[in-house]
Amino acid sequence: MPLQWRVNMPVSFEESIKFADAALYLAKAKGRNRAFGVQEIVDYSGNPQQIFDQLEQAGIDGTLVLKEFLGSNFD
Repeated sequence: MPLQWRVNMPVSFEESIKFADAALYLAKAKGRNRAFGVQEIVDYSGNPQQIFDQLEQAGIDGTLVLKEFLGSNFD
């Protein structure tokens, strides 16, 4: 954090929780000893709920930048 949808349009606390929840489910689907985080929103031009529901696809499409942390040390 801080994330912004656009300049001067910050992600709300509730949306931050939705990002964290989506990242948790993505990490769980990918296997053990990993975590994901949203590093940057690059191209927001749609429905935020769609991004939360399809976080991995948004990373692939270039809508946002995901960071994957592997292992038990997430430094």
